[in-house]
Amino acid sequence: VSNYASIVFGIKAKRIDLAFVGPLNYVILNKNTGAYPLTSAIRFGQAGYHSLMITRKDSKIKQIADLKGKKFVFGDVLSTSSTLYPKKMLQEAGLNLKQDIKSAKLGNASAIVIAVMQGTVDAGSIYKDARENSEVLERFPNILDETIIIAESELIPADPQIVGKHISKPQAEILKKGLIAISQKAESKKILKSLFLIDELIPASDQDYDGLREVILSVNPDLL
Repeated sequence: VSNYASIVFGIKAKRIDLAFVGPLNYVILNKNTGAYPLTSAIRFGQAGYHSLMITRKDSKIKQIADLKGKKFVFGDVLSTSSTLYPKKMLQEAGLNLKQDIKSAKLGNASAIVIAVMQGTVDAGSIYKDARENSEVLERFPNILDETIIIAESELIPADPQIVGKHISKPQAEILKKGLIAISQKAESKKILKSLFLIDELIPASDQDYDGLREVILSVNPDLL
């Protein structure tokens, strides 16, 4: 599908049974459709990931406070790592999102990294570590040396693999076991790693996302 809104409609219409989604998308889907998680992703040994704020190494920006008056690029409005958590960090640093920064938006993390490197924006927010995405490294092989991390977020709950509530519990349990088993097979592990940087899948529950719900309510309650 072209966007996460399509997954909401697809699950409601029972045209989508199983979906890989982001954690924020899941919370919204759960509220709107009753969909629930079967598994979640392990990356770099963690059941979750971090948001990074990055800038070029030659920039004068060294901390969040230095972003005042600068052009900052966010990702999709439904992205935890490139929009929700960065806005939380900016607010906690005392910056007014409407007055203190010039914001822009791009559709994915790789595009954000490239925009920062090209100087189109002063800084941007990505998931850790989108700088190593293949399409970025092809253009900027020394990207890790040419950028610095301004700030890193607290741990964000891992992105889940969810099913619609129209799927029977026995079938959902079969799907859960299947996903976990697939993530342990050598060939499948290569695919998950290359597509999503996922090392393996583990069991997940709705309660894993209660902390995220609190962040949403503090930053942008309209999402719910």
